[in-house]
Amino acid sequence: MFASHGATLRRFEICSTLANQEILNVDWLALPSNPELSPMFGNTLNCHDIKNLKVQVLHLDEGIALANLIRAQKQLIKFSLLNSNFFASIVVQALTSHTKSLDYLSFKHMTNGNGYFNTPPFFNRSSCQLSTNAIDAIVQCVNVTKLTFKQCEGLNFPKYDPISTAFPNLTSLTYRFGGCKDYDYSTPLKFLSSLVRTRCNTLEIIDFYWSTKEVLDISQLIQAITQCTINLKCLNIPLYTVEQLSLIYQFCNKLENLKINLFKTINPNKALELFANESHDNLKDIYISLYIYKHDVDFDETQLDKIFSDIFLKNKQIKRLF
Repeated sequence: MFASHGATLRRFEICSTLANQEILNVDWLALPSNPELSPMFGNTLNCHDIKNLKVQVLHLDEGIALANLIRAQKQLIKFSLLNSNFFASIVVQALTSHTKSLDYLSFKHMTNGNGYFNTPPFFNRSSCQLSTNAIDAIVQCVNVTKLTFKQCEGLNFPKYDPISTAFPNLTSLTYRFGGCKDYDYSTPLKFLSSLVRTRCNTLEIIDFYWSTKEVLDISQLIQAITQCTINLKCLNIPLYTVEQLSLIYQFCNKLENLKINLFKTINPNKALELFANESHDNLKDIYISLYIYKHDVDFDETQLDKIFSDIFLKNKQIKRLF
């Protein structure tokens, strides 16, 4: 197959249906460990024009074959690593062949799976275990504009600090972890704060979400977002106090899209009143996710109508409010 189509191949994926169902239908290119299928990769060096590569690495032979595949490409633009163990470092180090062309880096489902998933025997989970050489290879990708971490554990370890000061052209940063009964027990707030602070002049999109049982001290992160970013247009972030929301509303004056997840410590009425009492020059879309407990908050329909009317009166440019 590779021998006959290597010259024109742009994208190739091998998926396990069961594995895809296990992690919410995510697809990837994966080199199977089944020895009966391995010969199909014997001619991978004939492929030179792959632009977008999604890989899962759990075995040494997979890592070596995929590293060779990466080095054989003329210009790799997008690279995604999914649910891989320490053998992934072999693959990531090969990215040094594309430090100028890579525009998008993504790391997903690098977790030990201590949450609610019922993992089948064939499906391995692993936290992010990249070597220092692999991290150095990532840092050398100076033209990356989009960086994504989803369901990744281990980013709070010091060895990942060099990543938090890399990527001088970064415009989009995503970190998401957690969901129903799946909590983020080690949110890398220092890592994220450093990334935001270092790339404050270029960041236009910040997409953060984490699910926790307790209130986190995100003061340094809020400070980095509100005092450092100068071109931020889209922001998604969990918040724990009205004061945090007020700082974002006051200082992020170029925001066009705002999505906030309010923790149960915030009175929804107070949060909505903030939008009703103060105008914002650029906001067009506001999405507010509220944790509402009937015994904590008493919503008055007349009061809500007035608040929403005031919000649109103060902010005539707002197109949508969810």
